[in-house]
Amino acid sequence: MKHNILITWYSKAQGGAEKSVVDLCNKIADSDRFGVTLLYINSPKYYPDLSGVNPNVTVYNLRINLWIYENISFLIVAFILFKRKITILHSNHRGISGELLAGKVFRKTVLATIRSIPIEISNANKFKRADILVAISKAVEVRLRVLGCNRAIIVIHNGIDLNDFNCLINKRLDIKNNFYFMARLVRWKRPNWFVISAVRLRKKYPKTVFHIFGDGPERENVKNLIIQNNATGFIKMHGWISYNDPMLDDMGIFVTTSYLEPFGRTTVEAVFRNKVVVGTKSGAIPELLPDYDLLFEMNNANDLLHKMDLAYKRYGYYFNDIARRRDEFIKYYNIERVKEDYLQLYDKAID
Repeated sequence: MKHNILITWYSKAQGGAEKSVVDLCNKIADSDRFGVTLLYINSPKYYPDLSGVNPNVTVYNLRINLWIYENISFLIVAFILFKRKITILHSNHRGISGELLAGKVFRKTVLATIRSIPIEISNANKFKRADILVAISKAVEVRLRVLGCNRAIIVIHNGIDLNDFNCLINKRLDIKNNFYFMARLVRWKRPNWFVISAVRLRKKYPKTVFHIFGDGPERENVKNLIIQNNATGFIKMHGWISYNDPMLDDMGIFVTTSYLEPFGRTTVEAVFRNKVVVGTKSGAIPELLPDYDLLFEMNNANDLLHKMDLAYKRYGYYFNDIARRRDEFIKYYNIERVKEDYLQLYDKAID
């Protein structure tokens, strides 16, 4: 008997988490054990690109304000549970209480994957109705424990679909002059830290150029900061690009300044491409890169500058360090492993 799963997601903007949810739907739908329905609710402020969704996935896509959705989610989810004869409700990220309540009221198995690092106890409490709780990293699990969660938590790290990802390596030494930042431009990603460090580092290394890939509410602030520092000649804002864009081949050093990274998809992508990584010693980044020299103290801008300087001066050494980690990354952080982990979880849920 083929069981049906409803996977839910609320999104305010396109990003790595959105890609991870769609990739999971696609892979589960390819199995012969489960049918997949995706309820993709997004903010009215943007239109998601769902063109990559597997044709075997039934999609409900609605543009609704988060507050409104929280108040009507029970009815929407209850309708789909009956319409699609759902066995398992798999809620993601925000823990919309109405979604989980609908699953419990209609006696479905409720699984919740937490795809962010919760800040307050109220964030963690939203998942209390879930039968099975999954965290996408140990960092998320640790934060849940700090907030008082004492129930079982299963860690299933995200993965990347290698069938559509370009893992080519550029071994030219001169690409070390190209530093890049790739993320949504939001406060907790701290693109301003990247800009200030770029301005300071450029004074020491005049050949360096700094690239910002991404967009978001902080775009104008970042743009103004670049202008104020007379840095438009060497700090380039490119907006969103494809993760296979040829420009990325010529990037040498990836910098992630986020202090709330629940997984770090762009960091994994950088390692797949054998880019030297400079990252924050917080969130899931130390989990991805244990015993790695180029992680800076979370609230120390001078340490960030020092690590960027070190990455540039000893580029060859750290290129080889990443190369030693790369094969294990490709083996573990891929969507096929994620698919198998979730299939095992779903099988246990219906036994």
